[in-house]
Parts: sequence; C-alpha cells; structure tokens
Amino acid sequence: MSVLGGMSGPFSRRGHADCERCVRQVEVTMPWPGWGKLRRVWLVLIFFLVASSPLYLADMHGLLPAALMLVAAIGPLNALAGIRPTCLDCGAVIEPPVGSPTG
Repeated sequence: MSVLGGMSGPFSRRGHADCERCVRQVEVTMPWPGWGKLRRVWLVLIFFLVASSPLYLADMHGLLPAALMLVAAIGPLNALAGIRPTCLDCGAVIEPPVGSPTG
C-alpha cells in the first residue's frame, strides 16, 4: 500500500517503473501525456490572438478581458505540463528511461 496518494482523476494514470530510492520496481503515478500537446496548442492560440489584435481591440470592452483571461490561463497549464512521474511509495520523482515517449 502506498504512503502517498499521488495524482488521481481522469488526467493521470498509474504504471510501473524502477525507483532509484526504493531500489525496486514500484507503482508510479504519471500525468496525462496530452498536457504538453495542449500547452503547444494554447501557445499557438495566443499567437493567433496577438495576430488578430486589431479585430478584438475594436470591441475592447468585451473581447480584451476575455483575451487577457486566455493569456493568464497558461500559468496553470504550464504547471500541469511540468508534472513528472512520482513513486507512490516514497514520493521520489521517477526519471523515464531514455527514448521513452513520456519524457
């Protein structure tokens, strides 16, 4: 049984990996692999937002606050995209093997 609960919910998954601290194969919690892709899509959306700034500046009272909320929302997305796989027994960050698609 694990001491730490780890991440839970639809945007995480469980797997097995080698933990250097526990010196054995343990159950790990891994973030959803789509966070990095979603972050890239979000950055492209912000680029198009900047490129179309003359259009939304025409209706500054409605679209400008919405655009600023979109830009501010990248902070939590960056935090979610930066989560590393974690050992559920000791809480150590697990480095994925070289060449693995999760790294």
